Amino acid sequence: MKMSCQNVLLRIAFAAVFALSAAPAVLAADMIANTPYADGLGGTSSGVYRIPAMAKSTNGVVVAVYDCRYSSSGDLPNAIDLAENWSGDNGATWSKPRVAVDVPNTNNYQKVCNIGDPCIVYDPAGDKFWLMGITGGGLASSHDGSGNSIADVVLYTRGTGENDTWQEWTGGPEGNRRSVKQMILNSLADVEGNETYRDENQIRGILQGPGHGIVQRQNVYAADGETVLMPAGAIVFPMQYFIDGNFSNTRTFAVYSTDGGAHWNATKLTPANDNAQENCVMELD
Repeated sequence: MKMSCQNVLLRIAFAAVFALSAAPAVLAADMIANTPYADGLGGTSSGVYRIPAMAKSTNGVVVAVYDCRYSSSGDLPNAIDLAENWSGDNGATWSKPRVAVDVPNTNNYQKVCNIGDPCIVYDPAGDKFWLMGITGGGLASSHDGSGNSIADVVLYTRGTGENDTWQEWTGGPEGNRRSVKQMILNSLADVEGNETYRDENQIRGILQGPGHGIVQRQNVYAADGETVLMPAGAIVFPMQYFIDGNFSNTRTFAVYSTDGGAHWNATKLTPANDNAQENCVMELD
């Protein structure tokens, strides 16, 4: 459904905590001054925006994405699309905002509807951006009355050009190619040795970031110092795993791809009962 945010001023600082290497930090005031956010996207509905995420390419292209919340400021399953702004000069100037991922918007709790909480990363090997989002009922309404999951985790990619658009990943199951949720759960069940983790109907759900991922610059080794757990060049997204029906039993992990995004693997979970949520990932030198 084609709908648009109005008055997207982005007063929360996209880059207050996001350092753009080899470029000055992008301040919210600069973005407002240099970008016609006050004009919005035109169209209808809400001026509510939330959950900013940003990534920068090796040649100075910056893509900022964020929730465009139409019906209210609330989380999924409210009507939400993802909007974006593009910069080709390390964030000095910005394009007008536009809807980036446009899906059906409804409060009827279907996996195909709505998308929010973006997490984004730039892959230099493929010279493209990756975006992961949650859909449908989200975490607030993750299951229907029969106990079936109505929330999904999906992937999109886009090139670095201003007019490039986000394209659905196609590595998921037949009939839902953009979905990476079951692939993640299968890997998590394998590394944890717990078959319960494989069944999306037995857990509250999983959620990416939100925010940004990384691409590994060097190998990650096991405790023996020789076994490579995650090679340099791996695309990594931070994740969290909501184990039961409330938000008090949450554990974090990461998912990563070593083959350019064709397949996604899970790390082990953080210790039980740490109740960590909305995590980040970074690489130390």
